[in-house]
Amino acid sequence: MVSAVKIYIKLCQDAHFAPNDDVIAALKTAGFSWRQNRSSQLQVTRVCDVETRKSGELNLRKQTLSCWTWESLGRVLSSSGAVFKVDLSDCLIPSQGVACLLGHLAHNTSVHTLVLRGNNIQSHNVGRVGALLKRNGHLKKLSLEWNSLGLSPEMFSEFCEGLSLNVSLESLDLKNNQLPPEVARDLARAISRNKTLKYLDLRWNNLGWNGGQLLQAALNKNTSLVKVKAQGNYIPQEIVQALERRTPKDVDHLAQSEFLRQRLAHLKNMEEQKLAQHALESKDKMAEVVKLEQERSKELEELARANERKLRDELERSNCRVSQLENLLSEHGAAISTLRTRLQETEADLKNTRDKVTDSEFRCSTVAAERDERVQALTSVSDALTFLEREMFYSTFRPTNRARLQRKHE
Repeated sequence: MVSAVKIYIKLCQDAHFAPNDDVIAALKTAGFSWRQNRSSQLQVTRVCDVETRKSGELNLRKQTLSCWTWESLGRVLSSSGAVFKVDLSDCLIPSQGVACLLGHLAHNTSVHTLVLRGNNIQSHNVGRVGALLKRNGHLKKLSLEWNSLGLSPEMFSEFCEGLSLNVSLESLDLKNNQLPPEVARDLARAISRNKTLKYLDLRWNNLGWNGGQLLQAALNKNTSLVKVKAQGNYIPQEIVQALERRTPKDVDHLAQSEFLRQRLAHLKNMEEQKLAQHALESKDKMAEVVKLEQERSKELEELARANERKLRDELERSNCRVSQLENLLSEHGAAISTLRTRLQETEADLKNTRDKVTDSEFRCSTVAAERDERVQALTSVSDALTFLEREMFYSTFRPTNRARLQRKHE
C-alpha cells in the first residue's frame, strides 16, 4: 500500500511546491515515516522499516498552512487507512481549504475523531459539514467548538439534515457557534431523528427559551442521547436542568440498552468466530480442491503437450511426404513436358516426311508421265524407223517383188 507521506510528496512534486516539514512530521507521527538524504531529496520508507506502530493521530493544531496544502492533505486523507484522529484546532483554515478537506474526508473510512475547533467555519462550509455527516458512516466524534455555524441559518439547516441522516456519530461539540433561536427547530428535528448520538454540547450559544423547549421535546423522542449540555443559551434554569438530567427510567433504559448491546456484541463475536472457523475450513477445502484442480490441470496440460507433440510429428511426416510427392510430381511433370516436346517434334518431323513423300509421289507420277510420253515418243520413232527401213528395203528390190512383198506384208 502506498504511504500517505509518499502521496503527499508526490502531490507537492507535481504542483512544484516544497513539502512542509510540519506536515511530514505530523504524518510520521500518525503512522508514516520519511527521511532526507544528503542531496535534500525526499525519500519515503515503509512503516515496517522504521516503526511497527504509530499513534494514528494527525495533529496539526495551530498550524498556519496554505490553501493548497490543506487540499493536498484532504487528498491524502481520502485514501489513507492509518489515521484515526485528525486534530486541526485553531488553524484558521481558509474557506477553500475547509471545503477541500470536508469533500475528501467524506470518502474516508478510518478517521473516527475530527477536531475542527477555532477555524471560523461559516456560510457554505456549514452545509459541507452536513454533507460530510450524510456521506461518512465511520465518524464517531466531531468537535466544532468556536466556529460560526449559526451565522447562516439556511446553511445550518443543511447541517442539521446531514446530522439527522448520520448513522455513526456519537459525540458532537457545538460550543460557541453563535446559534440563534431560528436554528433551534432544525436542530431539534435532527436530534429527534438521529439514532446514534450520545453526547451533545450546546453551551454558550443563543438558542433562547423557545429553543430550549424545542430541544426538550426532541430529547423526549431521542433514545440514544446520554448527556446534553445547554448552559449559557438564555434558557430558563429548569429547562436546562431537564435537558441535562436523565430520569431513573432513562438510566434503566440506557443500562438495559447497554446490556443488550454488549450481549449482541458477544453474540456477534461468537458468530464471527464461527464464521471465521467455517471460512477457515472452507478455505482448507478450497485449497484441497484448488490443489486437485491444479494437479488435474497439470495432467491435462501434459496430455495436451503430448498430443501436440504427436500431432506435430505427424504433421512433419505428412509435410515431408507431401514434399516428396510434390518433388516426384514435379519430376513427372518435367518428364511429361519433355515427352510432349519430343512428341511435338516427332509430329513435326512426320508431317515434314509426309510432305516429302507427297512431293516425291508427285514427282514420281510426273516422271512416270514423262517416261510414258518418252516411251510413246520412242515407240513412234521406232515405228517410223522401221517403216523407213522397209521403205529403204523395198526400194532396193524390183518393183514386182516389192509389190508382192508389200501385199504380203499387208
